[in-house]
Amino acid sequence: MSGLQTRAHRPAWRAVGGRRTAVVVRRADVDDVPTEHDWLTERERTVLRALRVPKRRTDWRLGRWAAKEAVVGAVGAAWLPRACIEILATTGGRPVARIHHPGAWPRVALSLSHAGDTGFAAALRGPAPLGCDVEQVTERSQEFVNDYFTADEAAWIRSVPGESALRANLLWSAKESALKALGEGLRMDPRCVPVVATGAGDGFALVPHGGSLSVGGPGRRFLGRWWCTGPLVWTVVSDRARELDGLAAGLPPRSAPS
Repeated sequence: MSGLQTRAHRPAWRAVGGRRTAVVVRRADVDDVPTEHDWLTERERTVLRALRVPKRRTDWRLGRWAAKEAVVGAVGAAWLPRACIEILATTGGRPVARIHHPGAWPRVALSLSHAGDTGFAAALRGPAPLGCDVEQVTERSQEFVNDYFTADEAAWIRSVPGESALRANLLWSAKESALKALGEGLRMDPRCVPVVATGAGDGFALVPHGGSLSVGGPGRRFLGRWWCTGPLVWTVVSDRARELDGLAAGLPPRSAPS
């Protein structure tokens, strides 16, 4: 019993305090999410009860589960009960993570997204601009491309026959990530955050693949990573270049099944 108490009161993040921080990403499928609600805090359950549309409730739970898995990875405490992590949105819609457990826990920057039956989240110790997004690779209309992309981006999307859907959704996902990192969301014109993606070449949609991102913004520049697997494209951006190093290859790790 005493051993458990000692561990419970230990600031868990100090276990990895000698290492630099890193962006942690997690993905989750609907089947990964526990069927019960005991991993939610009381305030989270209150938010969930207010959601009347079943699909909205499913998406909300999916995003929160992926986000909690990313948070425990960021603070280095896989043992932390998920019900001790609370993720609520600000009035502007930005998710904020708080850890309600004995110990001196660090602040955690957080971003989350979902598409179809998949949730995606990114977390980083300390206050930092951070954004992530996952999109289904579907055809985008010419009107969409003309309205939301710069002329250079539109030309890049159309440059390789057969890849326009992936390229459009890759750039759109990167824009969504950058707008989240800025705290603006779609209140800002997406053309204000021009994207350059590297690693994209002929046939790159045929196998799981990824590369780097550079995203401009008002008064700042973000770097990021992207991945593609079948019907989904994933992006994460931050202004902390070194913290993104570990995301250079491989798909976002999946959370442990419930």
